[in-house]
Amino acid sequence: MDIYWAAMPNEIISPLKFDNPSPAIKYFPKPSGSNTNKCPAMIDYHKNTYALTFPMAYNLTIAQDGEVHTGDYTREILEHLLTIRDQADKLYSLNFNSLFIAEQPCEIEVFTPTTVKNSFVKNTFLVPGTYDIGEWIRPLECAFFVDKEGAQLTINEGDVWAYIRFKTNEPVNLRRFFFTPEMHPLLSDIARSVWPATKNVRKL
Repeated sequence: MDIYWAAMPNEIISPLKFDNPSPAIKYFPKPSGSNTNKCPAMIDYHKNTYALTFPMAYNLTIAQDGEVHTGDYTREILEHLLTIRDQADKLYSLNFNSLFIAEQPCEIEVFTPTTVKNSFVKNTFLVPGTYDIGEWIRPLECAFFVDKEGAQLTINEGDVWAYIRFKTNEPVNLRRFFFTPEMHPLLSDIARSVWPATKNVRKL
């Protein structure tokens, strides 16, 4: 099955900085003297499962009151890269979005990378989800909660932040394309056809 994907452009970072999703099994530990990574059950679990990685390094401090601070770059850049979805509950989105499209019905599942350890995975709870990329075209976003006490997030370029699983028995062939400005109105129209305008999401 061909699945087309693109990094969503923004004003801060080029789509060329986004790596191709790589097989999640690549990140499974390979202990010396063990065949765990060759276990059929483990291999089947990782079937059609890929890792999404961060395209840049960034450090964020999220205070107990939900305010976000950083010593990296400027406040304007922070406003482009981060959306506060609910400050009281510490729900945020990092705006490193990707788009996946299938030519036939195919569900995509987004979940925390269970075999990866890094600062982001350790200090956040990724919002999971499943939707049909053959029926519903929408960007996949990095939405997450942090602990009520706040968190220090050290993000390195290339760090894994999510696993995605294509729920099909067919082999998946990922084909990259580049998103153009002419595509934005179409995505906006699709979103408005399903969801009402969100009132409580704010920028910094």
